[in-house]
Parts: sequence; structure tokens; C-alpha cells
Amino acid sequence: MNPYSTLDIQDDASDETIKKAYRAAAHRTHPDKPGGSNEAFHEVGHAYDVLKDPARRQKYDTTGDASDLPRVEEVAAARLVELFTDVIRKDVQGDVLEYCRISLDAARQEMNTHEAIHQRAMAKMLKQAVRLDTVGDINVYEGLVRAEIDQTQHKLSMIEMERKVLDLVETLMADYTDTGASYGPFRS
Repeated sequence: MNPYSTLDIQDDASDETIKKAYRAAAHRTHPDKPGGSNEAFHEVGHAYDVLKDPARRQKYDTTGDASDLPRVEEVAAARLVELFTDVIRKDVQGDVLEYCRISLDAARQEMNTHEAIHQRAMAKMLKQAVRLDTVGDINVYEGLVRAEIDQTQHKLSMIEMERKVLDLVETLMADYTDTGASYGPFRS
């Protein structure tokens, strides 16, 4: 998604121009308006969210990435910090890296379970999507099922991102070696 084309503005648009373009596009795409839709309305809202925030706008202008998601590398680094913090707080005895690997394996198993649940739900929803038809212009049932499908697809994409994060954490852990040395008080 290109937020500038979504709002039909130039990439050097001022904050005021962005706001005016957003209001016009939101009015035009609102689901209650003829020709409007939830999808288009949300896309306009997302474009405005990206462009009204100077940091997100700069990120888009630099990388072309308009997503709300942090980069996998950022999440993996934070996850590694969480693992090591857990080791310190629990005063883990024994192989620290093995403890971290076991924690990662448990996270993977939980992730795989959730993925299977969401995939089964997705299969059921896809069957439901065509279950009712209407003679009118708007099929509320289908719209609700499509919204559920979108949410489930989002959950599955988050699981895929988590899989990449866990793989990268394991790669980052390869830079460490457990010396097995006992520790004592810190000395200055």
C-alpha cells in the first residue's frame, strides 16, 4: 500500500494537505456511503496513520514499509534480552544456552498448536463464506465471515513472523558460549 496514492497526494504534501485529503477520502470510502467499503475505509485510515506520524512517514519514505509491525530483527533482539533476563532472575544453574533452547522449543510448540487451531478455523470459515446468499446489494453474513477470515489471516501472519523471530533468536544465540564457570560476586 502506498499511503500517498491512497490519499491521492504528492509525497511532499504538507500536514494540512494530508489531513484534508484524509477527510475527503474517508468521507468518500465510508461504508455507509454509496460505493464505500470497510476495506477501503480502513486502508484510508491506515494511510493517514502512517503519514500523520513523522517517524512512520519517514520510515515509509526511506524503506517503502508502511506496516505497523516492528522488524523481525528488533523483535528477535528483544526476545533474546527477555530470555537472558529470565535466566538471571531465575538464577538458572547449569547450561544457560540449553535453558534458552528449551524455552524456544516450548514457544515453538505453543506456536504450532495455535497455528493448527487457526488453520482449522480458516477452513471452516471459508466454507461458511458461501453459505448464505442474498437478493439485496449487501450480504451482511458474508461480510461478517470475511471479517473473521481477515482476523484469522492476520493471526496466521503473526505466527509466521514469530517463527522467523524464534529462528533468528537461535541464530543470535550461536554467538554465545556457555563456559560453565561458576559465578561469584562482581569485582570492580
